[in-house]
Amino acid sequence: MPTHQHIQRLPERLALASMICQMCHTIQRVHFPRYRFGTVLEAIPVGLCVFQAQAAGRPMTASQVATALEMPRNTAARKLGLLYHLGLVEKHGRVYVVVPDRVNRPEVLKEFEKLMDLFRRTSNEIEKMSKMEQLSA
Repeated sequence: MPTHQHIQRLPERLALASMICQMCHTIQRVHFPRYRFGTVLEAIPVGLCVFQAQAAGRPMTASQVATALEMPRNTAARKLGLLYHLGLVEKHGRVYVVVPDRVNRPEVLKEFEKLMDLFRRTSNEIEKMSKMEQLSA
């Protein structure tokens, strides 16, 4: 069985993987508290896609979300339905947008600040690891 010694840049990859997992679990805990993580896993990128499109001034339809995420349209529509049911997105005509009142709640903003701190710490940690690797090379 291969060991971790065969994975290049393991410490940096591990730090990044840990951060991504923590971010996903935080999103699940804050926005989907009654659902198991596995149940909402595909809904997280769908919600993020809606948010990005809205922030860019180009809200997306279910078909556009599906195309952007390379997932079947039925899956995207089902996950958008979950987000709609939870009050996280609204449908305006054919496009979906994030509900500002839901993402601007004080407890959500508090968790956002924690995620930003996690991102900064992880970024600094990876940068230090990369510099150490360059020095040892």
